[in-house]
Amino acid sequence: YKKSDPNARKRQRYKAALVAAQAGLDVNADDLDGLAASQSQIARMEAVPDMPDTKPAALMTDQDLLKRVNDRLNRSSKSVKDRYEAVYADNPPIRRTTNGYEAKITLRGVPGDWHAVDTPHYSGLGGIELLQALPLCITNPGILDCTWARMGCERPDMDHNGRVDDVDKGLFNTAMAKYADTACNAENNWCNKADLDHTGRVDATDQAFMDAAEGCHYTKNSD
Repeated sequence: YKKSDPNARKRQRYKAALVAAQAGLDVNADDLDGLAASQSQIARMEAVPDMPDTKPAALMTDQDLLKRVNDRLNRSSKSVKDRYEAVYADNPPIRRTTNGYEAKITLRGVPGDWHAVDTPHYSGLGGIELLQALPLCITNPGILDCTWARMGCERPDMDHNGRVDDVDKGLFNTAMAKYADTACNAENNWCNKADLDHTGRVDATDQAFMDAAEGCHYTKNSD
């Protein structure tokens, strides 16, 4: 908490406030920052399926390969360095070819023949804390109300096709404009379904849920 980096302090305050809120304690809402960190984590998680395929990595030069080997050796213990020196000396067990690399597999200290190796290019995934703020639904509903999550996608799916999309938003906006000054009830089908929470009126809460429900999908019953 004494770090000079304001962003580091902000992250620390957020984590402390999140833990306190999960315990049901009162917290400074400013420290939670609208749960922006949790929303960012969810956005990263949701973006994973849309990640494009990777392409083969560009080939390194012989100098690059030697530097990689030496950098790794420099971080290794003396025994590892000694074993490497005894087997390979100044001839690393990897080399560049015309279109890729070849490497030697060592068995019991004896290097084998050269074998072609692939040149994959991986994207690392990590640091995704799944739904880290979810316990607040139970311990501190004043901060995070999960009423809509428990209710599910069916009400905002106004055309009943199993997914909440732009068509549903259009139907909602039309009904909201039509029934702006009308009491919603079962007789008018809850203002043509725009009164999502059945409170008797179409208001900002219904609009907020429709916005949040975009992209929600579910399996419809066969009936």
